[in-house]
Amino acid sequence: KSLAWIFSVLMASSVVPPEGIPAADEGTLRLFLKLGCPFCMRLTIFLAEAKLLDKVTPIYDYPVVREYIGAINDGKVSFPALELEPGVIMLESGDIMNKFAVENGVDPATCWVLNYFNNGMMKSFGALFKAKIEAAGGYPEASAWLSETTGVKLPEAEEGRALKLE
Repeated sequence: KSLAWIFSVLMASSVVPPEGIPAADEGTLRLFLKLGCPFCMRLTIFLAEAKLLDKVTPIYDYPVVREYIGAINDGKVSFPALELEPGVIMLESGDIMNKFAVENGVDPATCWVLNYFNNGMMKSFGALFKAKIEAAGGYPEASAWLSETTGVKLPEAEEGRALKLE
């Protein structure tokens, strides 16, 4: 486990999840996903192919979610993010995937759809986005261009609230 993750576990008691974030369904963990994020897509492909979607309550990335994740992770916000318990967030799609794989006896190498995505779309997107970052003058500019160009938008939610994916 990374030092940042271990530190977040030690600091967990100091951060209380906001009421504006939906509760996890019974027997599941909250999984925070950014719409259009290839790392989130990679994880959801794995969960679907491994028949583990019933282990998570997927929740969209809204400002209230970002504030919560940042408060736990010393300001770092990335997606996907898995809430292991209130105030304890695991980042990095590979770490999250590994957690579910180990706990459920799934070998990701046997997941052909996941491997198809990783070896094709994930690599293509990474190369294109890297080129766009360089051409646009940085990550924030490239990310803004991508959002404007694709029209990817979250469903409307009240201020201070997040929504589950349904």
